[in-house]
Amino acid sequence: MFRLNPNMVQQGYSIFLPYRMDALGIPNAQFKVADLGYRPYATLFTTDDMLQHHPEEVRAIVAARSKVGKTSSPIRRKFAR
Repeated sequence: MFRLNPNMVQQGYSIFLPYRMDALGIPNAQFKVADLGYRPYATLFTTDDMLQHHPEEVRAIVAARSKVGKTSSPIRRKFAR
């Protein structure tokens, strides 16, 4: 597809897709959605109903999530960014 349309854009995993495209001689470029301000693994979603009826559980989840980046594990600190 990219060979036929150089303006094509596709969401994918940066782990293997660029490597495969490079191997086929297809020019490619990447950008991370995190660079645009969206951090999908650091985003929590809930509903108004959950906030209204279970505020303590919501607070506990948010507090637990915020502790992830404060552990001594370099891996956890990296993924908490």
